[in-house]
Amino acid sequence: TLSAGTEPEQVQELGRLGAAWRHLEQAGGVPIDVLGECRAKYRDSARELAFVLHKQAQRLRQLPTFELAAAAYRDLLGAFAGETLPAEVAFFYAECLWQIAALAPADASHWRTAAEQYTRVVHLDPKGSYVKEAAYAAVLAWQNAVYEDDADLHQRPRPGA
Repeated sequence: TLSAGTEPEQVQELGRLGAAWRHLEQAGGVPIDVLGECRAKYRDSARELAFVLHKQAQRLRQLPTFELAAAAYRDLLGAFAGETLPAEVAFFYAECLWQIAALAPADASHWRTAAEQYTRVVHLDPKGSYVKEAAYAAVLAWQNAVYEDDADLHQRPRPGA
């Protein structure tokens, strides 16, 4: 998964690996220790691929690379939604979403997605090391989602005015 093909192929293969793990989990009859090993290997592979793509995206500053990193994080977070993953995974996913919104300004829905993810980070670990930065980023992302630009912000009537 981590070394085969291009980066888009790696993300696609990660999705297949996750689907295979979920299939084994639902199939039954698989020894618990084997299932646990498959789960751990999938989680570790997904996390490593997401982190590697995220680092590369930060270096290259290109929209497609941030989108790949976000897809890897989304797959990881989706596969383990009912479990506790480190808040850093959710925070790094939010960072990728922020960059996607910044690099693709024509679509304001990206800001909403980033804002929602940053808000999730705050709720995941309210006393954690990422909470202050996530809360601040959430406010800014929500502002960007709601207002087209600063002129729009100043033209709207204020509540109670």
